[in-house]
Amino acid sequence: MVTNTITRDYDIARMLEEYRRRIEYLERRVTQLQPVELDTQWVAVSAASGFTSNLEVRRIGDVVFYKGTLLPDGNWGNANSLQQPVAANGIPAQFRPPESLIYVGGSGATTAGTVFRVAVQSNGGVQVRCSTAAHTNSVSVNVSFLAN
Repeated sequence: MVTNTITRDYDIARMLEEYRRRIEYLERRVTQLQPVELDTQWVAVSAASGFTSNLEVRRIGDVVFYKGTLLPDGNWGNANSLQQPVAANGIPAQFRPPESLIYVGGSGATTAGTVFRVAVQSNGGVQVRCSTAAHTNSVSVNVSFLAN
C-alpha cells in the first residue's frame, strides 16, 4: 500500500520557508543596529608626589575629556624652571592622546597675568608650567580631543 506524503511534505516546506523568513528578518535587524558607543564614565587621575589633583578623564567613543584642577603642595617654581610632572604615567592608555597636546589655561584663582601651560602627553603624563614665579594657585584643566 502506497502512502501519500504530499500534504506532509507541503507542511514541512511551509515551516522551512517560515523559518527562513524569520532568520532573514532577524539578520536584517541585526545589521541595522548601531554599535554600542564606548563610555568609560569619569575616572580619577592620581597626582605625582608633591601634587594634589582632582583631575578626571572620560572617554565617549573616540573623544576623551579632561576636567579638574591641579595644585602643587608648595608652588609651581620659577617661571624659567623645568616643567613640573603632575601625573607621570598616571593616565591609563585608553585616555592618552595619539600625540602630546599643549593646552594653555588660566589659574583657579583670579590672579591677573598668570598663565599655565598644560601638556597632556602621549606617554600618559601631564606637565604644567606657570608663567609667573613661585605661583601657588591651582590650574584648571578642561580639554577634549579625539583619541584615535
